Amino acid sequence: MVDIEELRQVLLLQDLSDKELEKIGAVAEIEEVDPETVLFRENRKLETFYMLLRGRVLLSCRSPAGVSLTLGEVRAGSSFGVSSFIAGTRSSTSAFSVEFCRIITVPGGKLSALFEDDPRLGYRIMLRVVQLFQNRMNQRTDQFLNSLAGLPAVKSALSR
Repeated sequence: MVDIEELRQVLLLQDLSDKELEKIGAVAEIEEVDPETVLFRENRKLETFYMLLRGRVLLSCRSPAGVSLTLGEVRAGSSFGVSSFIAGTRSSTSAFSVEFCRIITVPGGKLSALFEDDPRLGYRIMLRVVQLFQNRMNQRTDQFLNSLAGLPAVKSALSR
């Protein structure tokens, strides 16, 4: 069980009522992990939703050539692992701690069941998840465009 004051530190949950936070807190746990702890791996079944209270986590994936690419850094107050809401889903990234982390974890199945029992709560959280995804997609689009800008063919085309 996780106290509602700790849950309030998570951006995704800040607008929720005490009653809603108590419901989430009842199915959540706190984990503390050391630096370089793998939380989940790319292409593996993802069963846990994570909310970072302290520390930093890197999200990465492997290129077709096998090179590890960092896609983003998760900081305190942020969440990751939303794919766990969908049973049987595999993660598109790996996640590992960069430093000591204090993390709220919730089994995705328990959170999904909570959303079915309380559709209003599910809607409010999923709306925030969509906003989170929009921000991440904008971030990744910027990363992609910056990478393209460094390619000789693109530089040549832009200088015309």
